[in-house]
Amino acid sequence: MGVRILIGHEQGDSGISTEKAILFDSVTGWAFGPLFKEHEYDGTSAEDMAELFLAYLRKHNLPDPRELTPGELQNFHQQWFASLPNGATSGSD
Repeated sequence: MGVRILIGHEQGDSGISTEKAILFDSVTGWAFGPLFKEHEYDGTSAEDMAELFLAYLRKHNLPDPRELTPGELQNFHQQWFASLPNGATSGSD
């Protein structure tokens, strides 16, 4: 039970499939939070990006992401993404 990562693929107009990942609550079955995209940062898979984000929350003793408001989760996601090497900026929609 807890936060899990759901991975899927989206086929773009060019016919190229891109990995996407989202967080979901395995207790309620509800998805929440940012959409992680393959190659969003330095060629990293979407699944790895989601894992890195969850590790960031744990490392900083932040609350369970299911307990955060959407605004709080967005702020933590932006802080995490900006903390990645090379001063990355989120390409999230």
